[in-house]
Amino acid sequence: MQRLSFSILFLLLLTACGPKISKGQYISAMSEMGCHQQGEGSEGGKEILKKLGITPADITEFRKKTKLSVMMETATAIAQNVAKCAGVSLTN
Repeated sequence: MQRLSFSILFLLLLTACGPKISKGQYISAMSEMGCHQQGEGSEGGKEILKKLGITPADITEFRKKTKLSVMMETATAIAQNVAKCAGVSLTN
């Protein structure tokens, strides 16, 4: 029983330390704003985030808590998505 309690506590701590939004949600939000040429602070950007159920604080927290290597992958995915919106292919 004690071992189970410790495991549950450990899982709760793990989830509390990570970002509230997933990498996929972050990519979707940033791509959507990029496709509509909106920034996070613009009215259009705020509406997009609201529609997706994401707050500016979630975005900031994701950036702070995500490893640099993951952020590099994320930035590449966002760039590819936004380029597709403009009809450009970034892949060979």
